[in-house]
Amino acid sequence: MKNYKLNIPKYSLGFEVIGQWILYFTSIIVVYFLPSIIKYPYFLILLFITFISKKDYWWIAFFIIIFANIGGLFSQTSIAEGVYQRLPLYKFGPIRLPLYDMFLSLLLLKSIRYGKVRTFYNDLLSLIIIYILLLFMFSFVLGMDDNSLEAGLRFLIRASLFYSIPRIISTKDKIIKIHKLLFNGLIMVIISVIYTLITGYEIGNKFLNIYKSVYEFGEYRFLDSPYLIFLSFIFLSYWLISNENIGIKKSILAILMVLSYILIILSATRGWFISFTIMMLIILFMNLNKKGSIKNSIMVVLICFLLLFSLYTNFQNIFNNIFNRLKSIELLAKGDITAGGTLSRINVRGPAMLKKVKENPLIGFGFSKEYYIYADNHVGWIMQLLQMGIIGTLLIIYLFIRIVTHIRKIVKITNNSSYYVFIIGLIGLIIIHSTSTAIFSFTYLGAAGPIYELLVLMLTTIDVLTKEDSYLINKMEKSKI
Repeated sequence: MKNYKLNIPKYSLGFEVIGQWILYFTSIIVVYFLPSIIKYPYFLILLFITFISKKDYWWIAFFIIIFANIGGLFSQTSIAEGVYQRLPLYKFGPIRLPLYDMFLSLLLLKSIRYGKVRTFYNDLLSLIIIYILLLFMFSFVLGMDDNSLEAGLRFLIRASLFYSIPRIISTKDKIIKIHKLLFNGLIMVIISVIYTLITGYEIGNKFLNIYKSVYEFGEYRFLDSPYLIFLSFIFLSYWLISNENIGIKKSILAILMVLSYILIILSATRGWFISFTIMMLIILFMNLNKKGSIKNSIMVVLICFLLLFSLYTNFQNIFNNIFNRLKSIELLAKGDITAGGTLSRINVRGPAMLKKVKENPLIGFGFSKEYYIYADNHVGWIMQLLQMGIIGTLLIIYLFIRIVTHIRKIVKITNNSSYYVFIIGLIGLIIIHSTSTAIFSFTYLGAAGPIYELLVLMLTTIDVLTKEDSYLINKMEKSKI
């Protein structure tokens, strides 16, 4: 049973990948070069096709990539006065619905048609949902104005992903296909960042005639679609380590994984850099006994970057800037918790929020107006305590424990150690939550949409892959009896 082999078909998505690129560029033309009278019905038609289509995975991947805001494209709000080239905001009387909320609502309606799906975290998720609803009702007692009520309702719409995605993407075939289509999105991010590195401008800003070069600022930071990068990094790592063939060469998977890591380095974001570095080192250690796919890919990527470094002065300035920013991590290691005064969240913003937490430490301030006054999305754990209190935080920690114990159990059954990648991913998310931005919170603040997409796709992937593998193993064992 240690070296079991299953007849897995190759998953070819050539036509669907090409179709994704065609529709993506068509959407760029519609949003940036055609009048709004075309844009509004265009996206309504796409939503209708999504609802009736049997290729759910394709449309979910497409819209995730659209909403990832790659290169500043497809902004959901106006980024400059008078600019209307953004994703549509639909008005139904007094109700204003962004395209993103309409897409999530559509998925929720569509998922109702599917049968119930039993996941390894079902009971715990139900408990968390009950707690969220109690917090919501308690928030009315604490006081909610129109803004906090709207923010709470928008959070619930985003949280609906935890109901809809597991029902819609419930087979291994769909999981593999959506992963491969998301890798397509990663390639778009890579192209976008290369364009910005060379020209100094985001593609979206170029289309909007906003001439603001990143090189005009003192710090060069190239942060583009980080949650899509994280998701791709974890899935690439899994399929790289796995013995299964999904129709992509291991060398290609390795190159894309390494490029994901380089994209995070270019962001010069310390928490993300620490997270990805730790994950990368663990994954490299896990692959020491593998063939040279990762090592060869690292060499190819490094050679390309060294050539760019030697040819372009801008690249030298970029890496000097990144090095100087990341060097502040050394100050943290030496005991300076503010990293030379650059981390006010630790000695100023965090303690200020902690004072408020002490007023109601057990259940926090929920979705009330008071919560939104004091919340700071860059102080993960304290903001979590501020909103959901000790009880809610312990529920989230118990979910972590449930994930780890489930994966360890499945690895013991299947001897498929590649599942450990998802534990590594969880460690990476906890590091980001602890150092950079809140990941595990019930909030509308920050990049809540991409964060919930990341979390639910990771959970769904773990559930579907482990469920199918353990089922096949049990079936094989019974056939031997």
